[in-house]
Amino acid sequence: MGLPDLLEDATDAIIARGGASLGDKAMLNSPAAIIGATHTVDQPQKMLDAAQSAATQALGDFRDRPCKIGRARIFGDKTIGMDDQGWSRSK
Repeated sequence: MGLPDLLEDATDAIIARGGASLGDKAMLNSPAAIIGATHTVDQPQKMLDAAQSAATQALGDFRDRPCKIGRARIFGDKTIGMDDQGWSRSK
């Protein structure tokens, strides 16, 4: 079982437990992007590079959307322009 398979299992478990969907501003989008970017890569360094690039891109893609799930949802439009705190790194 490779990284994409493990991430797919984890993503399915997160969806089942938390109720978020792909496309919500939630941590699910980065693992989903990583799955897509790494499923055909077999060299460890290339996989790491592809995973990091995909996660960074997904984080950016959702930055300008409001949070609609999780604790941040109570802040609504105030979350636009912010990274999802479930997945982002400290700067």
